[in-house]
Amino acid sequence: MLAQHAACLADNLLTLTSDELHLTVDSGASTSILNNDDDFAGRIAFNFNIHGNLWEQVAKFRAARKLWATMLREEYGVKEKKKLFLRGIFGGGGSGLTKEQPENNIMRGAFYALGAALSGAQTTALCSFDEAYTIPTPRAALLSLRTLEIIMDEVGLRDTVDPLAGSYYVESLTDSIIKEAKDTAKKEAQKIVASAKQEIENQKMAQPWQERESFRMLGI
Repeated sequence: MLAQHAACLADNLLTLTSDELHLTVDSGASTSILNNDDDFAGRIAFNFNIHGNLWEQVAKFRAARKLWATMLREEYGVKEKKKLFLRGIFGGGGSGLTKEQPENNIMRGAFYALGAALSGAQTTALCSFDEAYTIPTPRAALLSLRTLEIIMDEVGLRDTVDPLAGSYYVESLTDSIIKEAKDTAKKEAQKIVASAKQEIENQKMAQPWQERESFRMLGI
C-alpha cells in the first residue's frame, strides 16, 4: 500500500497517505483476527515511489517514518518499539523515467537507489531504464540489479546505519515537511467539518419541503 500520488509535493503526499493510514489501521485493528494494535501495526508494509529531487525524497521518507511512529504510539497506543518501524519497499516505480534518451534512466535509477538507501529502506525495487516504454528486458533488469550491488558493495552505503543523521539541511527539510503535512491535514480536517455542517444545514432547509411533498395536495 501507499504509492506516490501523481504530481504531489512531499508534504501533500504525506497528508493524503496519512488519511489512508488511519483508515487502514482503524479497519484492521477492529477485526477479530488480531488481538491488539501492536499485532496489526507490525504487519503493515508500504510501497513508496522515488523520483525527483534526492534530498526532498530522503526527507519525505524520514518524515513519513516519524509521522508513522508518532501516530501509532500516540493515537493507537502501540508500545513495542519494533512495531513502530516503517517497513516497506522504497524504489523507483518508473514514473520519473523518460522514453526519450532512455539511457539517461540508468543514472536516474542509480540516484533512486541511493535515495532509498539514505531514507532507511529495508527493501528496494529498482525500476529498469526501459520501463518507460516497455516491459523490462533481461539486459535492463540485470543493469538494475548490478546498480544495487554496486551501491551496496562498492559505494559503501551499508557501512553505517544513517549517514545523513545530524545533517542540518536534511533534518531541517524533514521538519519542514512534517510541519507542512500537519498544517495541510489540519486545514483539510477543517474543510471536512465545515462541509459536514453545511450538509446538515441543507438537510434542515430541505426537510419542510420534503414533509410538504409527502402530503397529497388536491388539484396537483
